[in-house]
Formats: sequence, C-alpha cells, structure tokens
Amino acid sequence: MIKKWNGYIKRLLWIAVFLGVIAAMPLGYSRWMMEKTSKQIEFIFDFRDLLQIASYQPNPETFVQMQLVSMQEAGITTMSVYESTLNDLLLAGRLNIYNESQVALLQQNIPISNRNFTYVLFAGEKEENTLRPIIKKRFNKDNINVSNWTFGGRSGLILETSIENALIKTMEPDPLSLQLIHDEGFRIIPRISDQDRPFDQEATERMLANFQKLGVKRILFDGNAVKGFGDQIEKRTLYSFGDLLNKYNIGLAAIENLKNPQSGFETLANLVEYNVVRLYSLSENDAAALKPDVIADRFLLAAKDRNVRMFYLNGSVVRNQDKSEITNSLDNVYKAIASPNGAKDKISSVGFSTGEAKEFERSSPPGNKLLRAVIALGAVAIIALLIGTFFPVLLLPAFFLVLFGSVALYLYSSALVEQGLALGVGISTSTLAMIWSMKRVDIYSRKYGKLPQGFSIKRRLEISVFLFL
Repeated sequence: MIKKWNGYIKRLLWIAVFLGVIAAMPLGYSRWMMEKTSKQIEFIFDFRDLLQIASYQPNPETFVQMQLVSMQEAGITTMSVYESTLNDLLLAGRLNIYNESQVALLQQNIPISNRNFTYVLFAGEKEENTLRPIIKKRFNKDNINVSNWTFGGRSGLILETSIENALIKTMEPDPLSLQLIHDEGFRIIPRISDQDRPFDQEATERMLANFQKLGVKRILFDGNAVKGFGDQIEKRTLYSFGDLLNKYNIGLAAIENLKNPQSGFETLANLVEYNVVRLYSLSENDAAALKPDVIADRFLLAAKDRNVRMFYLNGSVVRNQDKSEITNSLDNVYKAIASPNGAKDKISSVGFSTGEAKEFERSSPPGNKLLRAVIALGAVAIIALLIGTFFPVLLLPAFFLVLFGSVALYLYSSALVEQGLALGVGISTSTLAMIWSMKRVDIYSRKYGKLPQGFSIKRRLEISVFLFL
C-alpha cells in the first residue's frame, strides 16, 4: 500500500519539478537580458596607496603627478579616496604633526611635564583655510579642545589629546585631494565608514552635495558596516542616508567575497533601488606577487562569469633585500591592465569596454513572484525525491518538512532560503541522475546478460551519450 501511494506521490513531485523548470525559463531569460545592459569595466586605484608609495620617493609630489599620467595611459580612470585622517593629510603634504617632545625640540625647550598634546602645522595658507574648519569641527565633536598655534611663521593648531588618539580620528575626505584628482580628469569613488557617530544628517548631506559637484556616481564603504548602520535602531538613519543618496543620484559599489557582508548593505541597496555595481578588489600582496597575465585572467573571469564591473587596485611598497632597494607594485599593475593580451585586451575580446561602470537595468517578467514560488516548490520536490530514494517511507514527510522549513527560513531571510534551495537542488539533481544511470546500467546487464564493457565500441558510445543526456 505504501509503495503504491509513494508511486503517486513521486509522480506529483516530478510534475512539480517539471513545472519549476518551466517557470525558471522566463526568469533565466530576464537575467540573461539584464546582464547585457552593463558592459563597461572600470579600473580604480587606491589614492591612499599611491600617497604611501610616494612617501618613499625623494620628490613625493612630482612622483604622484607622474603616476597619475601613467595610470591614465594604462586605462585606470577612477581614484578611490578614503575619509581622511591626520596621517593621510601628512602623507599628502598638507600639514605636519608633532608630539610634545618633538615640539619642545623644535622650540629648543624642555617638554612640559604632565602634558601630552598634539601639534598640527599647516603647509600653507590654502591648506589652512581648507582644513582648519574640518579638523576643529571633528575634534570638538569629541569634546577635545582645539586652540591656535604658530611656529616659524606658519599657522597651526593644538589638539588637547595624545597623538595616538588624534591619528585615528576620521574626517571627511580631503577636499584638496578630491579637487586634484578631479582636475586631473579622474572619476572619484569615495570610501566612507560608519566610524563618525552619531550620524550627522546635515554634514552628510553637505558631503554628498560636494561629491555630486565633483561628478561622483558611486560610493564604497570602508569597514564592517555602511554609514548610518550604528544609529539605525534608534534613529532609522539608514533610511535617512538612503534618501540622501537618491537625492544626489549616488549609487553603491559592493565588494565581492567579503568574509562578513557589511552590516546594513542589503537594506541600503534596497533603499537605492539596487543602484549597485559589483567590485573585485586586488589585494596589495597579489598586486605585487602575481604575474601580469595571471591578474589579467582573474579580471576576465570576474567580468565574464561573476558580473563584476569594477576592479579595485591596491598598491604597495616592496622591499627588495637582494638588490638593497625599495620598489613598488605599480609597474606590475600597469602591465596587467595595458600590456598586449592584458586585462583591457582580454575583456574587450568578449564584448566589454572600459568606461564608467553602470548598474544593471532590472526588469522582471509578469507574475515574477508566482514564478519564483513555483520554482521554490519544484526545488523542494526534488530534494524530497532524493531523500525518498534512500528512505521511501519518508518521501511525503520529507516534502512537508523541507517545505515548512523553507517557509520558516524565508521569514528570516529570503536570500538564505534561495541559497539553501539552490544548494539542495544542485546536490539532488546530480545525485538522482547518477542513481538513475546506475540503474540503467544494471538493466542493460540483466537484459543482455553482460556488462556494458562487453558491447562494441559503437554500442558503448551510444549508451554513454544516452546516459549523459
């Protein structure tokens, strides 16, 4: 009796699987067409890394100018700029920083006991006019007293905190670096974090308005959370930030293969209507150690197979002990992109071009939700069929168990349900196909009284093709 009912249930489940395959076709076609709407690849370089490399050169400012030209020639069109710290401003030559002992040495005095302040000296009038209000506002926000200071005819500030604490405070991106990059013809992708809390709506809007003036189309988050996430529960700041991004027409870049997704990113992506481009980051070590052709192949596979449209390039200083010299990874990166058969050539050979990366134009076929439900039902059915193959008595209970489990998990995370069902289908289909093939081989053996190895080469080939199909 159980065997008879299992036969009926099996037929119904296979019908559900068949309907799931049919329902997947319009969604698959929609996805295929969507991926054709964005065919431009954008190469981005980390401006902080460039400044770090330049700090090892005898003439840092000249080195930066030369490398910006080389990057444009190689096909790098965009610069990534972090929220600035005092150390970043020091690397950029905007100011100098001193602790108590260093200031006492400059002034030829004895350090003041029981005092551990930080001293900032601006490089010039332009740097002072631009950076003084930014620094004062940031440190006053943390209730750190800021007062004026001068030395050697130059203006500066005294920050009443240790230099160790002062150096980790993040401020808005350096306006002078942003203007330099813009004037040199590069696009800009700012990297902002959620460190500067509480969320300041007015300051954030002012920052995004400045970004828009500089042609910024997309931002990238730094750290474990998107901006506004820390105050979301109390103040719903992710929604405020999402509204501002939409107001200034600024989208997001999503870093692939992060160990832990950035907190709040999924919510923010939904708020900006998925104006998101996927980004692959080439680490400092890989940029220095991998051969150019290996890097180019990585970029090609990422663009072609994983829908990556932005490539983020890091740079590093390389200490060569054998030659007793300090080099960097810039030339290796340039070769990987611009050399014959490099990344630019390889991606163009499969229909891509270099330019500003765009988000995919999303469209859904009619009845999208119903189709997805039918697909999910088919996935549940084939998972139950696999379980029923090993434990026939559990066929129907397995179906309801997987079904209710999927519904419960959907209430927690729809993405997790889709990933789980996809994994289950991948395992179930291949396993069921192998079981079926083995049974067919057994049928051949019983029918003809010999194993397939005993057939002619032609007959074995026919059987193999049939089993494969």
